[in-house]
Amino acid sequence: MEGLEKFARTLRALSAESKAALQAETTRAAAEMVTLARALVPVKSGRLRDSIVASSGPPPAHAQFAGGGRSEIATHVTSGNTGARHSALVEHGTKPHTVDGKFKGARHPGSEPHPYFFPAYRAQKRAFSRRMNKAMRAVARRHAEGG
Repeated sequence: MEGLEKFARTLRALSAESKAALQAETTRAAAEMVTLARALVPVKSGRLRDSIVASSGPPPAHAQFAGGGRSEIATHVTSGNTGARHSALVEHGTKPHTVDGKFKGARHPGSEPHPYFFPAYRAQKRAFSRRMNKAMRAVARRHAEGG
């Protein structure tokens, strides 16, 4: 039983150290993605550029998720806020459409997409995965060596 208890303690320590290492890498990768996305985004007033941020903890209320679930180890990179609600329109462009409101009935020719968010993500994705694996191997190696 003593060996089993020692093994359980080692696994708990490995888990805690792994989470810390992965969170550090996630935070670093998110900061790099923010820097790249801010460099790629077209700038008029700067509000959209300034809205690109990374945050840890619970996701912002306006965040949308694709694919998998949420994780304890997460840093969210978001674009757009109450002062810059046009992030998706800039990223994906718009089709020609009829305008409502003050200029009701006017034809808007649409706008060209200016991708900045997903290109920044795609540029970082492989390096991020490699760094996460490297961090996990380093933690496992330290524990295997008795550290």
